[in-house]
Amino acid sequence: MREISFSMRAFAAASALFLASTPAMAGDEERALAAIAQAQGKIDAAGKLKAGDFDPAVLAKAQASLRLAQEQLKSGKEQAAIRAAVEAQQFADTAIGESRLRAEADARMQASTAA
Repeated sequence: MREISFSMRAFAAASALFLASTPAMAGDEERALAAIAQAQGKIDAAGKLKAGDFDPAVLAKAQASLRLAQEQLKSGKEQAAIRAAVEAQQFADTAIGESRLRAEADARMQASTAA
């Protein structure tokens, strides 16, 4: 009888731990999905820029990191997916930044030749 009582308490404790950890897991999955969506948006934005304004290798790295993030998420590795998605965002931001710098430099050059 005591063994059953102890087993029931142990089972109840394990169930409580599982239920308490489930929202944390769901939070990681949601964060990973959000990071992947942000990375996709930034990559899409970078892809619409003029090709000569940034290094295409940077955009390729962003796309590769995004694919890795998606694979990590499918494998249940949410934290790794978040890291890969953030890396993809950083590469896409770099491409966008390079394009802006190039556009600003072109505008300055046109202004100086017009003056």
